[in-house]
Amino acid sequence: MKKTLLLAATAATVLAGSAEARKFDGTYAGVSLGYGLENAKMNVGGTTPTNKHHKGGAASLHALLGWGKFMCSNYYGAEVRGGYDFLNKKKSGDTLKAGWTYGLGFRVGRVFNNDWLAFFRFGVDRSEYEFKYTRSGTQNKDNMRVWSVVPGFGAEYAVNDMFNVGLSYEYSIGYTQQGNNSEYKMSKLPRNHNVRVGFTVDF
Repeated sequence: MKKTLLLAATAATVLAGSAEARKFDGTYAGVSLGYGLENAKMNVGGTTPTNKHHKGGAASLHALLGWGKFMCSNYYGAEVRGGYDFLNKKKSGDTLKAGWTYGLGFRVGRVFNNDWLAFFRFGVDRSEYEFKYTRSGTQNKDNMRVWSVVPGFGAEYAVNDMFNVGLSYEYSIGYTQQGNNSEYKMSKLPRNHNVRVGFTVDF
């Protein structure tokens, strides 16, 4: 009798875990809206060098596609994303503008109370920047590509078996840059605190 009860309890636990997993298993797609506080320094060499500190907040909108799996009591997943960052800051006549961003991220987490997924995320993003500046009466424009590592954490709530909503925090740390002009560079690569609200659909 005791053995039968133990087997029944074990089966119930496994089935409950499977029910939790199904809400976050598989392929998903969605969008996320974020707001970030960015900090970067722009340096332009030549006969009139500058080193201007650009700080500011801006919104961003990303689309994402990912896949996740519940294994050994943990959740594992990967996703790609792309979107546009709306940073556009002016200082003393110079303008720093962000643009398109693309990234790859990995997530690991746990399911709680059947409907909640708490996770850590680590990703790499490639971001486009445009810098406009005037020297000797001539307006110049250069483009810059920055690669960043993006650690973060968040939580998702399963509204039902198909729809999820989530909230996350990310800290983007620029680590390398590529530009078209050797006189134009970022003397301090962008660092960005970003809070994101997301909505996803499971397939």
